[in-house]
Amino acid sequence: MNICLSKYIVESCQVYARLEVRTEACGESFYQSRMEELVKDLDSRGLLSLEDGRKVMYAENCTVPLTVVKSDGGFTYDTSDMACIKYRIHELGAQWLVYVTDAGQQQHFKVSFLACAQRAGIYDPSAVRVDHVTFGVVLGEDRKKFKTRSGDTVRLVELLEEGLSRAEAVLREKGRHEVLTPHEFEKAKTAVAYGCIKYADLCHDRTRDYIFSFDRMLDFKGNTAAYLLYALTRICSIARTGELFSCQYLDCCVILVLIPGP
Repeated sequence: MNICLSKYIVESCQVYARLEVRTEACGESFYQSRMEELVKDLDSRGLLSLEDGRKVMYAENCTVPLTVVKSDGGFTYDTSDMACIKYRIHELGAQWLVYVTDAGQQQHFKVSFLACAQRAGIYDPSAVRVDHVTFGVVLGEDRKKFKTRSGDTVRLVELLEEGLSRAEAVLREKGRHEVLTPHEFEKAKTAVAYGCIKYADLCHDRTRDYIFSFDRMLDFKGNTAAYLLYALTRICSIARTGELFSCQYLDCCVILVLIPGP
């Protein structure tokens, strides 16, 4: 089990590294002892109620409880959520927490989880800021949840590999492999693939579902990363030709694309 978990963490970190995302992994086992201590503390203060063999916790004016201990004695996501926020606030000294989940978790965060953490004295909204950042569901072109042909959820690494494959095909179709060195071509392929995937995800309203299309996001026309990269390349070419300034200067620039809201 530990070998599988370690392999999963290593592979996940490798994927994030490709996207230049830094992470610090803390698996559920990290919180095991903290969950045990949490349950003892809540129980000793009379904050837990026994219902159908479960130990649950109610927040004030809330009819939906957190299940802190299951009837078989096991812990739940509610338990780990409570242990996590206690660790982050009381041990790490966090002053601002941002939770990123799908929109279906809004009830849990706004009504149950944070209210229970506040009742337990773990969370003080006047001292710690907590934001819940929700996102919509990614849909396929059939307007159903984005999945593979076999019906499985698409893994990020598979998405990146597909993006690289399609970006290479587009660049070869435009003859870029004939004018670029192999190293330059690899850099261009990676920039187009990862840039298009990131932009396709970020250019939509975060809270709404959106349709994911490789063909559309690799289009060199319209509101796509491919078009922006193409425009930047043309600007660099013009700058070099006119000896206006070094194109390296553009590496320090931030290009803001303003997209009207709904």
